[in-house]
Amino acid sequence: MFPILAAFVVLNTQTVDYQLKVQKDEMAKLDFMVGYWEGTITYNNNGTNVVFTGYENRKKIAGGTALLIEAAYTMERDGKQVPAVEFGGIIQFDVKRKKHVRFYQLNNGDKEQVEMTFWDRGYGFEVPLLNGEGKVEYFMNLQADGTFIEIGTIVGGEEEEERVQLMETKLKKVNKK
Repeated sequence: MFPILAAFVVLNTQTVDYQLKVQKDEMAKLDFMVGYWEGTITYNNNGTNVVFTGYENRKKIAGGTALLIEAAYTMERDGKQVPAVEFGGIIQFDVKRKKHVRFYQLNNGDKEQVEMTFWDRGYGFEVPLLNGEGKVEYFMNLQADGTFIEIGTIVGGEEEEERVQLMETKLKKVNKK
């Protein structure tokens, strides 16, 4: 009985070590996202652009197996900057699904969990609309000048032919002191 238990412990330890290595290797692909970023989000509010100004702080956590994102944006109202959007999130690599997964919680109570597709210096994901009549596609790319640009587009219609840009995020990495 003891040799069987010992073999199980050794195999289980090897499996855990392998999964941890895979997680860290996959999360290392996101190193371009790490840092303190400042900029704007421009939302299309029924044809009127609303601009939020703020930051996103992205850092590795849990020994490099996850990326923590915290963000806060303000908007101008009556000549003053007031809080507008805050969110927190975690990106991790799910070894079983072989996908990066993002969990987000917004200050208005909205939350989402999505699978992400990554490529060199960019990513994409989609979120279904709450009314079930379409989705929002998000695509991000880090530009050669270091600007992080993310575009969110509402996609609808039976053939997904209706497309309206919902938002655009533009961020630059800064050295926070």
